[in-house]
Amino acid sequence: MVSRSLRRVRRAAWFIAISCSLLSAPAAATSQPAPRLEARGLAAEAIDLYSAGDFKNALKKFARADQLYPAPTLKLRVARCLDRLNRMHESAQQYRKIIATKLKWTAPRKHHEARKDAVPELAKLLDQMPRVLVLVSGIESEGATVHVDKERIPADRRDRTIDPGMHLFVATKGSRVAKRMVQVQRGRAIRVELQLPDPDDNKPIAPSDDGSAFRIAGWAAIGLGAAGAILGGVTGGMLVAQRSDLQARCPDQACPPEAHDDAKQFNTLRTVSTVGFIVGAVGAGAGITLHLLAPSGNAGEGTPKGAGEDAANSSGLRLRLSPARLDLIGTF
Repeated sequence: MVSRSLRRVRRAAWFIAISCSLLSAPAAATSQPAPRLEARGLAAEAIDLYSAGDFKNALKKFARADQLYPAPTLKLRVARCLDRLNRMHESAQQYRKIIATKLKWTAPRKHHEARKDAVPELAKLLDQMPRVLVLVSGIESEGATVHVDKERIPADRRDRTIDPGMHLFVATKGSRVAKRMVQVQRGRAIRVELQLPDPDDNKPIAPSDDGSAFRIAGWAAIGLGAAGAILGGVTGGMLVAQRSDLQARCPDQACPPEAHDDAKQFNTLRTVSTVGFIVGAVGAGAGITLHLLAPSGNAGEGTPKGAGEDAANSSGLRLRLSPARLDLIGTF
């Protein structure tokens, strides 16, 4: 009798325990950890942003949700955002992660579908990825260093895939540099040739020392001097004509009132004549000095050696001034 009573008590206890576990199961099933709930909220916001074309902010929310609750479905969304932002290499890496994910047979069906969808999407992405071939040409171009957007590209990887967009290609060897900015389009293969300048092109050009500047300045000074001398000569000739007339009208340098204007004009002409002769002398002297100081340089291609020196030594100028004319005599 005692044993039967004990068995009945045990059965009642097991029944109560099972009933309690069944009653508590729905509550446990409906409760979810906080990270999972937050991930769902972020994913819902990201889907709206993606639909609106805001792929950059959608990417941030999808990536954050995948960090909180990793899932192939979220990773697939991240890969699609990267593709829309022309970050095709990163997108391909994301697709490969999804395909390599190991799932249990008990995993949600959406996770299995996400991994399955990643295969054709990756194939399409790789088919549309641009390709570039970088070539470096020019004298002694072998061994040149190539950079694409500050990333150094080894010589064996200059035929490679690249993301769409603007890219800066730079080739350098020593002080020689070649640059090109190229727009790369999705689904196209291009060739970028970087032409290094010749080594002589980078040498500084020595300033010309043929004395041309001295000679130009010398001729300008001589021209100014000639103008001054001509002015002095012309006014000097007018003075000669007026002097005899004034001497007759103004005995002992005492002019009557009717001759005062002619006397003033005479004095003015005398001053102008003097200034003209001074300018002529100074200009001619400066011009001659500049010619003599000018470097001989090269008279031109084919000029015999020493011919420039002989011409410089034999050149000379002589200036002869008179009240009516200026004579410039010399050899050049």
